[in-house]
Amino acid sequence: MKGFAHSLAILSSIIFLISSCTKESEKQKSHVIIEKPEVGFRAPAFTILSLDGKKISLSDITSDVIVLNFWFTMCPPCIDEMPHLKALQEKFDPKKVRVILLAADLQRNVERFIAGSYKAPLVALDVNGVAQKYKVEKFPETFILDKKRIIIEKYSGYQEWNAPRFAHYFQALLVQ
Repeated sequence: MKGFAHSLAILSSIIFLISSCTKESEKQKSHVIIEKPEVGFRAPAFTILSLDGKKISLSDITSDVIVLNFWFTMCPPCIDEMPHLKALQEKFDPKKVRVILLAADLQRNVERFIAGSYKAPLVALDVNGVAQKYKVEKFPETFILDKKRIIIEKYSGYQEWNAPRFAHYFQALLVQ
């Protein structure tokens, strides 16, 4: 009986040590932030080119929230969504909420479109395959990034960004 109790005590100690190691490695994993184009993960880093030729990296943007919208000029839902994105940017200080319209298109097409019909807050060109990096499947597609650049929402398709529900949504994000 003493042998059984001794074996049981050793077995319990081993189980405790193993579970402690697992918990410690889980803690270590929780500090590693994985970049992945999915809700709950850090947004993949990128560098884009503004229409005036400036390179902009995700790490350069200091806004509390980023609305990263992928679009192109021959996409009717993308075009329909533009006034709503512009209105959203006008509701918020760019230091708080920054709308970035990232065109998966040729620069001349984007410049022609912008000059002719739309004045946007920040339009940039996807010259480095950011849409591929973010695994954009459908246009328009929009990612919402928080201050830590974690993707907190992903929207596929046309959205009415100036609808009251989005104003409330962004106000709530800024309070957090």
